[in-house]
Amino acid sequence: MRIVILAGCKEYEISISLDSTFEDLKAVIFSITSIQPEEQKFEEIPEETPLETTLKDLNFSDGKTLTLNDTFCSTKVDDFTEKMEQIIQQFTQTEQLKLLTRKIQIGLETKTQNQNLSQFQKSFIRTIIANIEKSNQYEDRYLQEKILSKLPIEKIMENENENKKENEKENEKEKSDYLIIKKTISWFKNEFFHWVSNLPCEFCKSTKTTREGMGVPNQEDLLFGASRVELFRCPDCNRVSRFPRYNVVSKLLETQRGRCGEYANAFTAVLRALGFDVRYIHDWTDHCWTEVFIPSWNRWVHCDPCENIIDAPRTYEKGWGKKLKWVVGFSSSEVVDVTKRYTEKWEEVLQRRSQELNEEWVQNQITKFNSEVLETVNQEQKKIILLRQEKEKLEFVDSKESLPLKHEETRDRISGNEKKN
Repeated sequence: MRIVILAGCKEYEISISLDSTFEDLKAVIFSITSIQPEEQKFEEIPEETPLETTLKDLNFSDGKTLTLNDTFCSTKVDDFTEKMEQIIQQFTQTEQLKLLTRKIQIGLETKTQNQNLSQFQKSFIRTIIANIEKSNQYEDRYLQEKILSKLPIEKIMENENENKKENEKENEKEKSDYLIIKKTISWFKNEFFHWVSNLPCEFCKSTKTTREGMGVPNQEDLLFGASRVELFRCPDCNRVSRFPRYNVVSKLLETQRGRCGEYANAFTAVLRALGFDVRYIHDWTDHCWTEVFIPSWNRWVHCDPCENIIDAPRTYEKGWGKKLKWVVGFSSSEVVDVTKRYTEKWEEVLQRRSQELNEEWVQNQITKFNSEVLETVNQEQKKIILLRQEKEKLEFVDSKESLPLKHEETRDRISGNEKKN
């Protein structure tokens, strides 16, 4: 049965069964409007109506229109409009909006040129485009300033070698970048960001909530990149809390919570704000993390903020037992297949890949996207990036089997009990 909901100047259409209760209806409306069930007042339904009343008993029929209290809804609309204006003003303060627009155009052009692709191919391209757009955020000057305002800079940058002799200081220079990253990832994991398994009730703070399916993203959710919204019901107060899966870093700096995707997205942005070259790493077997280029080491280094580990790339295959497929790194200036850094079983990986996509097609797509985003940087930067990529290919040829496993690479996963990104 189709029902039309009028909320202020907004109109929503939902589908619901006649056997559903009034309480069920309110939960659905909450998922699309963010208006709490107890705050929903309808012109067509008496306020004293019991929640267990079925829609059939309320004489609902297909196409019925319900009008929510206008005063409350108009306030919601006004709040959203004001917030949206603030966000737009922030974005227009940075030149990176132009770059973001260019990257989005790349995605749209690619989509329109590939109409005859398989579902696997379309999904692969969509994932690449989404991650290119995501990594663009890290170059936003306003965002970097916002991140730096939240960082304990003095604690991270303090000179632990102040009282050492000059020759000892010289030997420690190459460790300074690593120490900064180590302190930052520890702060991020232990003090700043928080893992979400079951979302605590936003009303009574109970931690006994249970998952109640997916909600419909509202306009604010979509503005901050949350196309998925998880719902959690509290057994103590019976209210429903929403968990939008945000992709916009500025919003994650406010919520300071999430799972692998949010962790990697926010932490990659943090390292970029500190001046490091970074990559957002997307693993097609459901995980995300960060790579950072350490100048004194002259190589890209694995960092997982969920696990608080650095330079332990065999963690996923050895410790977690993952059957890897594609692991790709994204930044504002490159798209790179880095799978070989994380596997000692390349032939097995290739076999799993070939069950879904042709390897030549995959490499052509990655090369094409890499070339596209490289065009957005100047010639000097381009030269540096290409030299790094060539050196990286040589590193991938070297066998890792002879290297002893680190402790971190042998342990199972420690982040959360719900293994989703």
